[in-house]
Amino acid sequence: MLSDIFGELGLGDEIVEAAEKKPDRNTSDQVFEAVKQNDHWFKAVSDEADWEIALAKASAAYSEGHYSEAYSYFTKALEEKNHKTSHKIGLLESKIRSAIRGKCLSDAQVKEDLSTLQSLLSTHGEQIQLWNLQNEFYASSDASDFLEHCRVVILLCATNDYSRFWKMFLNVRNGDLSNLHVFSGCRAAHLLRNEAEMCSGHLKTRCIQMAEQLEKQMIENYPQKFAEAKKEAEKRTSSRRDCPSDFLPPHACKSDAKLKNDTEQKELVAEFIRGFPWFFADWPSDLVGQLKDL
Repeated sequence: MLSDIFGELGLGDEIVEAAEKKPDRNTSDQVFEAVKQNDHWFKAVSDEADWEIALAKASAAYSEGHYSEAYSYFTKALEEKNHKTSHKIGLLESKIRSAIRGKCLSDAQVKEDLSTLQSLLSTHGEQIQLWNLQNEFYASSDASDFLEHCRVVILLCATNDYSRFWKMFLNVRNGDLSNLHVFSGCRAAHLLRNEAEMCSGHLKTRCIQMAEQLEKQMIENYPQKFAEAKKEAEKRTSSRRDCPSDFLPPHACKSDAKLKNDTEQKELVAEFIRGFPWFFADWPSDLVGQLKDL
């Protein structure tokens, strides 16, 4: 057929021959064997100029509780490539958390890294992660700054009224100011019961148990203040309170919410002080003023 079509051009035989020619198919007798690697194969591989191997080693060391070792590997993973900002934020956050838990940096050095991390942020979700990290730093620091620590936890509670954030106040070292601890414990217990209503099964049971344990702890530690603190802590229902500039379309992802600038953060703190006056009832007035000015 091809020879009929291309016969006049003298190409028919060549095309037929090319079309009918089949490649050689030689079957090998060699049996395929998959490479077998143990779970920690990367530990025996050099991470010289290979940030991915360094990252694997960092993650393994962190999961095993070797935080100082993890810190050195996260540092190497950061330095060996010019990462995208979002990836750099994640690596830097892991590096700082490793330094905090491994106690391998001075407070001044950790604060410097936290400042670098803050300069990279672009979303409110990333900002929440920063505040969470700052809380861990202040809670573990030997020379914790009471007002700075308190401010960070206030920002977390003001933007996300969840029990896990209110419980962070229990780690704030505040001297003789007991209202802060008993109120936050009662507030966390109240929110845990609210959160239990949105759960089922063992999660619901666990939330209720945690609420009961918190209240028992508050009764034991602050027997004279518990009843009043519980009443005050349950006055405001859980709600998300946005800054005036925080207008987003309904489809916008929560993690993409607008970054809170210094003015908006001050307003969040001021609103918290107005909303929970009993929390600050035993604070000297000048201390409340200093908190507002941060």
